[in-house]
Amino acid sequence: MAENLDSGAVYFKPAAKIVLVDDSELNRDFIRMAFKKPNYEIFTAADGLEGIELINKMEPELILLDIMMPGLDGYDVAAVLKEDPKTTNIPIIFITALNDIQDKLKAFEAGAVDFVSKPFNHRELIARVKTNIENRRLIRQKDNMMQMVMQDKRNSAIARIAGGISHNINNMLSTAFGNIGLLESLLQDKLDSTTQEAMQDVQLSLSKIQLLAKRFLVLSGHQQPTWSIAESKVDLDIQRIVNDFIENNREQQSRVNTTYSNEIPENTIVKYDTSLIFECLQLITQETQDAAQEYVNFRFASEKDEAGKTLLVLEIESDFTLPHDIEESIFEPFALSAANVGSGLAFSVAKNLIERNGGKVTAKVLSPNCLAFRILFE
Repeated sequence: MAENLDSGAVYFKPAAKIVLVDDSELNRDFIRMAFKKPNYEIFTAADGLEGIELINKMEPELILLDIMMPGLDGYDVAAVLKEDPKTTNIPIIFITALNDIQDKLKAFEAGAVDFVSKPFNHRELIARVKTNIENRRLIRQKDNMMQMVMQDKRNSAIARIAGGISHNINNMLSTAFGNIGLLESLLQDKLDSTTQEAMQDVQLSLSKIQLLAKRFLVLSGHQQPTWSIAESKVDLDIQRIVNDFIENNREQQSRVNTTYSNEIPENTIVKYDTSLIFECLQLITQETQDAAQEYVNFRFASEKDEAGKTLLVLEIESDFTLPHDIEESIFEPFALSAANVGSGLAFSVAKNLIERNGGKVTAKVLSPNCLAFRILFE
């Protein structure tokens, strides 16, 4: 019976996933016994077509491929795998009874990284597999590290640019607000109603630009938010907090018909900071109100996660249309505005505030006009 190399030693964590394609049941059993847990997970196929299907399903780290098989032989299988972007980079070790130099060259031309000649020693096979998987993981780790470094550099550059632009915009806005105030004081009652409305629209637009610049500065890291990071979190009755939030917002006029409902059970306790809960909810609700055309309904609820921690759930139903594929990017700057929903930064800032205070937030598109946020306070 085959024995595993370095029996008892754990050198792959997680276990290396291998697919073996060989028409010989004896070879499959022999190799399956050689590659044992916890270092390996091995999946076997008896012919080329079955092997291609299994490889696409399992996405292994390495393929052991017999050359001499009925139907699709090893070269045919390798050709199919190399043409598919999903499988083209998976290393292949050919297992072959062919020992001619031309056959070996053909194996490498077909994309093999190594080959083992039959009859083979199981220790040699394990050693070759182990070496190739180690190399693959090292290359992947290096690639991931390089991507992280490049992403950090890009983020840093973007943050500097965003911070510089936002700072200059704020300076220009201050001048604009000052001049509008000066004009109003000089002209006083000389403005007709149409001009007054136009001036108010200008001030409203400038205020929105100022808010956008402020959020840019927060996300770029060039400005601490005016909402202080909670130094200590206290036990809060989340139903009472949400009710207070609803009452405050009902007093504010909105251009769309807005309804609120609170279905959180009484005495549902979370440990967090009241002002931050208010600010994050305000960011989310204002963004969706801006996106709505005629109506928006907010429903607050709570639920427990698998660890028994309380989640605040905010479901939003409105007349906007959301694509389902926006879930992965909904908190990225301007992802929403690209989908013609909202200004694009409020969700990013809300997520930033929640995570900087140890919480978590996720979003799910329940239907094209219904969005749900789940906020975990930790």
